[in-house]
Amino acid sequence: MYLLVTARKGISSMQLAKEIGVTQKTAWFILGRLREACGDKFGKLRGIIEIDETYVGGKEANKHEHKKLLAGRAPLGKRQS
Repeated sequence: MYLLVTARKGISSMQLAKEIGVTQKTAWFILGRLREACGDKFGKLRGIIEIDETYVGGKEANKHEHKKLLAGRAPLGKRQS
C-alpha cells in the first residue's frame, strides 16, 4: 500500500514484484485489489489500519545466524552517516 500511494505516477506490477519479492502475476493481482479498495482517492489512510505479516527493518547483527547475509565487511545492516 505504501509503495502504491507514495509513487508519483503510480507503480507498475513489474516494479512492485521486484520490490516485495513476488511474481509479476501476484503483484498485478495485489495492485488491482488495492486500486479497487482505494477507489478514485489515493489519500492518507484514516481510522484503524491492520497489516499482517509485515517485516520492517532490522540490523544484520540482530538477525539469527541462518538469516544473516554473509557479506563480510560490506555496509549491510550498518548506519549510513
